[in-house]
Amino acid sequence: MDARISRSALLGAVVAIAVTTAGCWRVGSIDGPGTGSLAGRTGDVVNVDKSVVVDPVFSFQVPVITYADPASHRLRVGIDRVGTGWNFEDLDGPGTGILSGRTGDDVGAYNSAALGVGGSIGRAIDVYYLDSTKSRLRHGHTDGVAWNFDDVDGPGTTLAGHTEDPAGAYNAATFYAGHPDDLYLAQHIQKQATTQRLRHFWFDGSAHFQDVDGTGGVCTGHTDDNVGQYTAAQPDGVALQAFYYDATAHSLRHARWDGTAWTCETLDGTGASTPGSTTDDVGQYISTATTADGHFHVFYLDATTHRLRHANFDGSAWTFEDLDGPGVAGAAGRTAHTVGSYTAAAPNAPGNTIEVLYSDDTAHSLRHGRYDGSAWTFETIDGTGALTVGRTTGQVGQYNALAYGGTPVTLQMWTGDITGGTLRNGCTLGPGTAPPATCG
Repeated sequence: MDARISRSALLGAVVAIAVTTAGCWRVGSIDGPGTGSLAGRTGDVVNVDKSVVVDPVFSFQVPVITYADPASHRLRVGIDRVGTGWNFEDLDGPGTGILSGRTGDDVGAYNSAALGVGGSIGRAIDVYYLDSTKSRLRHGHTDGVAWNFDDVDGPGTTLAGHTEDPAGAYNAATFYAGHPDDLYLAQHIQKQATTQRLRHFWFDGSAHFQDVDGTGGVCTGHTDDNVGQYTAAQPDGVALQAFYYDATAHSLRHARWDGTAWTCETLDGTGASTPGSTTDDVGQYISTATTADGHFHVFYLDATTHRLRHANFDGSAWTFEDLDGPGVAGAAGRTAHTVGSYTAAAPNAPGNTIEVLYSDDTAHSLRHGRYDGSAWTFETIDGTGALTVGRTTGQVGQYNALAYGGTPVTLQMWTGDITGGTLRNGCTLGPGTAPPATCG
């Protein structure tokens, strides 16, 4: 059901039950089977890869979500337009034509979007994603009026410095030092073994490529391990920080780019020397956020203990903690379930607030953790165990995205309904408040 349908009719009842509604969220499906065909919706299964940016259009904080349609092999976009609600369209892939660089290949997986500069209405948006047919990194760009597309890296591409190896999975798009950047996985396939490395592309008027870490990596402290899966990247105001999984050592790797050189280290897991680190299998399903106090936060899975793990850099040292999952003390809504995959942190949370989504793999539900500047609280906001308005009993919590956006500005989430095949959206005005009448 469309999350907007019948909301006004529910509002009175919502206010009455708000005090007993965990998290005070409103949730519902916005695209996919059963949501209708209005505003460009599809009946395809659209519950997988997604990323979100919030575009300040005429001072309105407009959520823009890009996501994969694996049934039609396309990249799609949804825009929550002020006054009209969600509108959807196919961006690239079969049936979208060949104008503006579009392709008929199977595209859209591992998509990651970032805000840039130069938009004619709000800010420009760059999205990077995999062309699964040709094993290439693809790129889409809009200035707020029109989209244009091109092949960036991989077999048969033409930019100077490109690789002929398969490239373009596990994208982490960002904007650093005035130009768009993307970090992603590249593979070198040999008869003996396939190796994986972390690769970096940026465009400052010319295209640039680097193998950052893995075999042939340029970073100081590089490893020859297979690295580059589950990549997340975000500037911290000074440097570009990247985090990714070492699939050989089963650890969390960290790379820092100051605009001139990369340095790399094992941050957590086997091989880490950081005080407080663990020897567990850690570093899958990574997301990042920064807070106003200058701290840098990284969330990821501890696959050994089945917990959500958190690393915090205060400007001088890293600290680590287990936030939720089996054996984690502290109550405050924590669960003993298997948790910690499909993390998504809100990069634009106000002040020192931290918001993070993740999957409860035991209950097949969506979990939410919130740090208010002094303490963590946890809740289930969709799926089994949730008390929220519009909740489903289907399997949710995978392929998540999270950001502050909309008008008025709310905390908004997107998740995949594996049971129903839909893209779901939810919003909240915060603890102790009634759920919004709409998520726009």
